[in-house]
Amino acid sequence: MERTVKHWIFATALVCAGTAWADVEWVRGRVVKVEPDKARITLQHARIKSIRMEAMTMPFKVIQPERLQGLKVGQKVRFTVAMQDDHLMVDALEPVQ
Repeated sequence: MERTVKHWIFATALVCAGTAWADVEWVRGRVVKVEPDKARITLQHARIKSIRMEAMTMPFKVIQPERLQGLKVGQKVRFTVAMQDDHLMVDALEPVQ
């Protein structure tokens, strides 16, 4: 129940973001944990303005798990997010200098 409410709130926030969601927003972050077997990465990330999410550390599912190859804990990355099956997921992910 609580998870459903969180998803509903998040989906509402996305709808309210309106046209901001149409532009791709690259977000800077740092790798905290990589779990290729679960297609998941934990990122300490900057604020995601387009969905009004404050900076935090959280796990994300990755749409294309092969993007996790070669990533190391502590590495700086930039990424984009997208909604898929009512979940916020990493859509694009790449290391940065």
